[in-house]
Amino acid sequence: MENTLTVSKQSKYKGLRPYKKGQSGNPEGRPVGSVSVTSMVKRKLQEIPEGQKKTYLEILVSKILQKAIVDGDQQLIRAIWAYSDGMPRKGVDIVSEEKEILKEGQIDE
Repeated sequence: MENTLTVSKQSKYKGLRPYKKGQSGNPEGRPVGSVSVTSMVKRKLQEIPEGQKKTYLEILVSKILQKAIVDGDQQLIRAIWAYSDGMPRKGVDIVSEEKEILKEGQIDE
């Protein structure tokens, strides 16, 4: 099975060459005047819909909180918790030959 995967990968990438060191895959960059979808959504969320007193963002947050709290959506509650407070970070210690060489948050100067 491994040979089949290797052969299919080779045929998929046949003729492609890696970029030269220091060369960008997009040398022209993003076209001038282009706007990302994220920027458009953020801008629209600040608007107040006709006949409303709240922005789209305020309405969205209210609906999300209602679904999480009133409807009891546990997955949404966990997502809100993660985004509002941040997920707990796991500590990592790096050990070499039984000697600790780096602790999380430690910077060698």
